[in-house]
Amino acid sequence: MGSIKLISTIACTIGVLVFATSFVIHPPKVKDTLIFVDKTQSAALNKETQATYNAKLDKLVKERYDSKNSSLKGFYIHGNTLGAGSFFESAFPLSAPDVADKGQLKAKVLTNNYKKEKLVKQDEVFQAIKKHIEKKNEGSSRSKTDVWGALQLISNHYAKRQNADRKVVFLSDMMESMPGKGRRDFHVKAPKDKAEAEQLAVADLKWIKQNLDVNAGIFAGLRIEVWPPADAMQGGKYQHIEYYWKKMFAELKTNFEWVK
Repeated sequence: MGSIKLISTIACTIGVLVFATSFVIHPPKVKDTLIFVDKTQSAALNKETQATYNAKLDKLVKERYDSKNSSLKGFYIHGNTLGAGSFFESAFPLSAPDVADKGQLKAKVLTNNYKKEKLVKQDEVFQAIKKHIEKKNEGSSRSKTDVWGALQLISNHYAKRQNADRKVVFLSDMMESMPGKGRRDFHVKAPKDKAEAEQLAVADLKWIKQNLDVNAGIFAGLRIEVWPPADAMQGGKYQHIEYYWKKMFAELKTNFEWVK
């Protein structure tokens, strides 16, 4: 009889543990966002593109820079993408107020103050990044475009941040244009159709994996968006560049979107 009670007690205990485990609340992942801003002559800004970028950037900052330690980091894309370092980096410094044991009026005041402070911090970051987008590149690096280098920066950055809520945004026409053996220059020779663009993407990704510090596994599940300039790839020899990047990022198993 005693053994039956013991077994019953153990069974109940296990059941409670299983039930409790199934309802464990995990904290949300920290948001970690990379922004790549094209500073080459082929991606020059006009008023339409600038207005579009401002609207999208404002939305991005409010969505991604909104909780303790969520971060934004920016890099330029040009002929020296790998060597220039980041132009901006910031982690959200505020913590949401604990209002659990506060009265209704006190809780409302604390919450409203936090919302106001959050908006101030977000606007500071928006304005800082906006200035970098508008800043002109008068140097020699503007004549070349090393988008492949951004893949190495992404790989290195997320190597120790794979558990974060990860997102990458390119403000670029994505016109890879670099000299050298094995490199690609779309200004010299762009793909003539979708099939060729996809073939080039597969071949180039193989070269990238072999010659750059890129861990392909890190890209799996990574969200990537491209915000091309308003007049990018509208006909002409550049119209198939979108297919090239869609194929390359599909091979890397990312969640990719070309945002028009």
